Amino acid sequence: MLATLIKEPFDSKDWIFETKYDGYRALTNKVKKVRLLSRNNLSFNARFPTLVEEIQSLPGSFVIDGEIVILDKRGVSHFQLLQNYQTKKIGTPYYYLFDILSLNGKNLTRLPLVQRREILCALIKKHPSKHLRISCAIERKGKALFQKAKKLGWEGIIAKRKESVYRQARSREWLKIKTHLRQEVVIGGYSAPR
Repeated sequence: MLATLIKEPFDSKDWIFETKYDGYRALTNKVKKVRLLSRNNLSFNARFPTLVEEIQSLPGSFVIDGEIVILDKRGVSHFQLLQNYQTKKIGTPYYYLFDILSLNGKNLTRLPLVQRREILCALIKKHPSKHLRISCAIERKGKALFQKAKKLGWEGIIAKRKESVYRQARSREWLKIKTHLRQEVVIGGYSAPR
């Protein structure tokens, strides 16, 4: 499920608000063995063996959605730190979990988000680990969280409608609000200066 970009934060009793992490979105599929996958269905298993080992130690089978990050000294995620980790192995990867799509063969995608989060929290709290963390969510106060995000240098926040079901598509039931707008570009070629 992908979030739709909007410009302004808001408050609402019908929504929860989370940190927008600056990392790799990753889906975990554990039946007998863990498959930690990117949004493009590429394996992260070899890149993050510590995370795979900790996920493997959780009981049962499940599909969990989250984001792999490296945090700076202030606890803020930065994509550049994650890219540097790939070559220099500097930093500690964490996997912030924010949704569970199935548990022990039962499809949970049609349940409301708040129920899915309760199931996810119960699973992780019974089996705490060093590098697997539940993404913190607050209710109602999106504007206050956005101001905190700006102050602390976060990438932004995510707003999720409490009653939303999980869809494998971009949705207006999950919204992202960035603290600063930026563009990402790919240089496809260049001409030598004269």
